[in-house]
Amino acid sequence: MTTGQNATFVQLPSKMNAYEFVINGLEAFFWLISLFANGIFLVVLKRTPTVHRNLKLLTANMIVVYMITAITRFLQLYDYATKNISEDTMYWIQLVRRIAMTAKTASEVTLLIERVISTVFAERYEENKSVWMTIGLLSLCYVYPAVSMPLSSYEVIGRAVFVPLPIIFNVLSWTFAGILFKINKNTFVSDLNISAQDFGLSKRYQTAENIRTLRMIFWFLMYSTISNAITVSIYIYYVFHIDIQKDSDFYSFFDAFWFFLNAVSCSLLSVPFIVKHNVMRARFIKRYQTVENIRTLRMIFWFLMYSTISNAITVSLYGWFVFYIDANNQSDLYAFYDAFWFCLNAFSASLLSIPFITKHEAMRRRYMNLICRNSSKITSEKQIRSVTGKALLNENDLLTHFKDLQRVWEGS
Repeated sequence: MTTGQNATFVQLPSKMNAYEFVINGLEAFFWLISLFANGIFLVVLKRTPTVHRNLKLLTANMIVVYMITAITRFLQLYDYATKNISEDTMYWIQLVRRIAMTAKTASEVTLLIERVISTVFAERYEENKSVWMTIGLLSLCYVYPAVSMPLSSYEVIGRAVFVPLPIIFNVLSWTFAGILFKINKNTFVSDLNISAQDFGLSKRYQTAENIRTLRMIFWFLMYSTISNAITVSIYIYYVFHIDIQKDSDFYSFFDAFWFFLNAVSCSLLSVPFIVKHNVMRARFIKRYQTVENIRTLRMIFWFLMYSTISNAITVSLYGWFVFYIDANNQSDLYAFYDAFWFCLNAFSASLLSIPFITKHEAMRRRYMNLICRNSSKITSEKQIRSVTGKALLNENDLLTHFKDLQRVWEGS
């Protein structure tokens, strides 16, 4: 970095470049983690039946724009190192990255707009499958990029767009979330005194679902607020203290560090959704877990029976060794005892899996498929029945069981 007479930064180009190289490497590592973690989260989200389709698609859209940000940054880092990508191609890559990064900022507001709709139309929202509503909600995520991207070409307006708007979005999101949570909680409490004939059970179900989902969104907003507070603060420092022309090396260091923080933030994106939704889902499927506990305990009873018999034999032999062989110093008999005792332990270990396989039908079927390449027939009469009166699937299909519970609830 070449400094003038009035420059305020020390001339350390080699050290700055070294720092930038290290941070870019760490950034690439965290983007890789984020791609892996968010990819798994998309699969988990798809297989979770307790999330409404619109909320599921909006959350998936937010995950996808984060993944697009990761991929475009990978390409930028590759270009920094090799200079193999043309300028025209890099222009479009950077444009896609900016659209994705601004779209993710607007996604949290869109999530809350969807929850507003679910609160206002609680009586029939669960059964609503309107494609146009879904398209409209997804389109809202890209209104902010459509407005902000053209304005960002102007220096003053661009800074005004990217500095205060994320803060405004966070304030609005917390306000909407608090109001919605209060409305749904009051509705749920007041409607408990209304009979099923006067009040639709589907609305009661949707109100409870709104409360649970908003708790999950609260944790996401906390994550988003902390992330924005850090990245926006660093961006403000860039706006008021870094001159790109005079301090190009320092700007490169800032740029690398800022994207590194975004990569770390992106790798943690799914945590608020998974952690909080699992806690609430565990309460929601308590009936199912009770039945599963009964089935598992039956399997454990048989293992305890096996373990008791095995211990009775081996401990008896050990007692024979202590009180007879060792007391009489019979070394030849001890060698025979030692070999026989370990032979029994080996035989016992070979049978260790039998209580689990024989008493767990799904496990037994997979074991037979693996050993004999032949699927064993399991009749529905052998299966433990759930609270709905229907046999539980061997695969523990939560989606089917959840739908059974929902039908019982709506039909009660």
